[in-house]
Amino acid sequence: MISPVQVMLADDQAILRDGLRLMLESHGRDFSVVAEADNGKDALQQASTLKPNLLLLDIGMPHFNGTEIVAEIKRRSPGTKVLMITQYDTEEYVRTALEAGADGYFIKNEGRQALLDAIRKVLSGELYLSPRIQKLVNEGYRSSAAKRMRMPSIDQLSRQERAILKLVAEGKRNKEIAEHLSLSERTIEKYRSRILKKLSLSSTLELMKYAFEHNLA
Repeated sequence: MISPVQVMLADDQAILRDGLRLMLESHGRDFSVVAEADNGKDALQQASTLKPNLLLLDIGMPHFNGTEIVAEIKRRSPGTKVLMITQYDTEEYVRTALEAGADGYFIKNEGRQALLDAIRKVLSGELYLSPRIQKLVNEGYRSSAAKRMRMPSIDQLSRQERAILKLVAEGKRNKEIAEHLSLSERTIEKYRSRILKKLSLSSTLELMKYAFEHNLA
């Protein structure tokens, strides 16, 4: 982990930003809070200029919400890891955040140590999902036996496609998968699109659910 990690805080509640800053500063030289924002417009502007190592971003903010910001931040500052910190735990919010490029999804009431663990995991290049969200992923297909029976078979996937699906389910990004398999990112993106089409799926979250159901995760 880079030391100190340059962190930006984006939340419309000052008391939460204060709490996050004090928590991070209590870890000595590990973290440095370089900026704060209480609305989406300022968050986007400052993050684009400062390009922090980590952006702790709330979903519900005025002047652009968090999911609208993520994709643009990833375009302007690809090296910035984005950890969503939110009270929303529905599949729709999670799916939107992950598809926009978020590196993690943390539920606010899960505690200090859990947040530190989430930060470290995201900074190491892994995808972080709060336990409640992971449970949502894990139980997604279990909730409907009929739907599972209608799902296309995993046998339709080639060995390479299965390997990529497993890495996606483990939270690996295209760049990491490309390096692991000695392929280009563009090739991995083509494989992912092909896998989605073969399995009649539409998002990374659905891929993760499918992988869990078939014991690939």
